[in-house]
Amino acid sequence: MKYIKKGSSYLTLGLSVTLNLAAMTASSNTPVSATNKLQQTESTAAQQNQPLQSLKPASNKSLGLAYYLIGQFYQANQRTETACTWFKNSAELTSVMGQYEAARCVAPNNTTQAVSLLKQSAEQGFAASQVLLGEWYWFGNILQQDYKQALYWFNQAAAEKYPKAINNLGMMHQLGQGTEKNLKQALNYYQTAAKLGHAAAENNIGYMYATGLGVKKDKTVAAQWYKKAAKKGHPAALNNLAKIYLTGDGVPKNPKKAIYWYEQAIKKDNKYAQYRLGILLIQGQRIPKDSKRGIYLISKAALQNHVNAQLVLGSYYQQFADQHSQSLYWFEQAAKQGSEVAMVKAAELMLEPESKLFNQALAVEWLKEAAYQGDKSAYKQLSEVFLSDQSQLFNIHEGVFWLGHAANNGDPIAQWQLGEHYELGNGIQKDHTKAAMWYWEAAKQGIKTAQLKLAEMYQQGRGVSLNQQRAKYWYNHASEQASIN
Repeated sequence: MKYIKKGSSYLTLGLSVTLNLAAMTASSNTPVSATNKLQQTESTAAQQNQPLQSLKPASNKSLGLAYYLIGQFYQANQRTETACTWFKNSAELTSVMGQYEAARCVAPNNTTQAVSLLKQSAEQGFAASQVLLGEWYWFGNILQQDYKQALYWFNQAAAEKYPKAINNLGMMHQLGQGTEKNLKQALNYYQTAAKLGHAAAENNIGYMYATGLGVKKDKTVAAQWYKKAAKKGHPAALNNLAKIYLTGDGVPKNPKKAIYWYEQAIKKDNKYAQYRLGILLIQGQRIPKDSKRGIYLISKAALQNHVNAQLVLGSYYQQFADQHSQSLYWFEQAAKQGSEVAMVKAAELMLEPESKLFNQALAVEWLKEAAYQGDKSAYKQLSEVFLSDQSQLFNIHEGVFWLGHAANNGDPIAQWQLGEHYELGNGIQKDHTKAAMWYWEAAKQGIKTAQLKLAEMYQQGRGVSLNQQRAKYWYNHASEQASIN
């Protein structure tokens, strides 16, 4: 039994086999219906705290399969805890399918047991277990990341023509993980998996043609592959097909078809489709405007950790004075995923003096995180926090440190202010030469105060050679500039 179809009604034949196998678990000459026997088996084991395998089955193999199928039945009916109990019982009887499902059940709480179960199943040649074990090595979420081990297990399953394994090999060759990057080989793997009907591989081929990755770019061919995968209900393909109907890449532009395919992807809970259609509904440019539903869809995407959706929600709620706490929540969610923009936005909300969200210490944490990632706006804001004499965190040396970063990254106000600190020796050793240099940098960018300061230094010969002509030049230049506060 390689594949078992799941559904709320489940397979009648599969359940019939399951119940009949379960009915064999007790030795009795009395005719008993399969359904009653299943209930009796569960009840007896629970009341007597007796392992189910001790009920003397006709064979462990048959009983292991029976327990697995019972687990599948409960899983299909969303009774996960009960399903996992049956899968574990199946695994104890060395059912490779039971071991596979039991490993998935226990992985969140007991990775050691999960890995042990999965390896037992994989080593017996069960392709689904080989693929899952490979993915655990590939992603590094359960096991320490090891691309070589991932490749090994994918190759084991691929030898059995297991399409997901073949597709995964394609992705590893495309990305150059555990092997040299080889786009031609990646395409070969995708094509092999696609011939076996694998929708993800069809979508991947579409992406390669859409972007010209290892092949000559051909958006028409890309659209054909997206359609194949979309007809199988592949979420990413549904979203990709919607996008090309919206833009007319490889297909005639058709907003109605774009909406249709976005809606199909949304039924699959695809967060990218939720976000994209949400934005389109809010903008109302290519499709009828519906801001209420747009925000609803973006909220669904945000709940699935779509960073841009979280940023949009943060900005949306920021418009309303009584919704700033909601705005901060979404900015922080995006910030936790590494968005520098969100870090700065969250900090700005927490730096509003009259706000109930005011929290300089936490704001500085977010600003420093953004600064360490290279966000230039964070440098200036950090300097302002530390240099303000009204700040709870006033620290002139740290303020000048961040001011220097902002100045070095071309912020003209920071350049002018850093020049003043050097001129006065405020928080840094006095140095008129460096003061003049920073005034000059700010003056070039049109900062009037810096131009006046530079003119004064040329006039007096402080930090620069005495030069009345240059002094006059900068005085005249300053008279043409608007002043700043």
